[in-house]
Amino acid sequence: MLKTIVLSIGVIGAMMLALGLGYVLSGRCITGACGRPEDTAETGETVCRTCGRTKPAPGPDAGDA
Repeated sequence: MLKTIVLSIGVIGAMMLALGLGYVLSGRCITGACGRPEDTAETGETVCRTCGRTKPAPGPDAGDA
């Protein structure tokens, strides 16, 4: 019984480690259910409110196609 509990905790811990490692290596911001917690800076760059990363301003051809 104790062996099963320890093995279960180990497996769940390994899964949590894999999820965390995948997040770190992907380099993406964490987003909520709404999708994008972003603000636009004065320079036109998009700034993530969660992590502070920026994306360049959209170019002139980024309109609705």
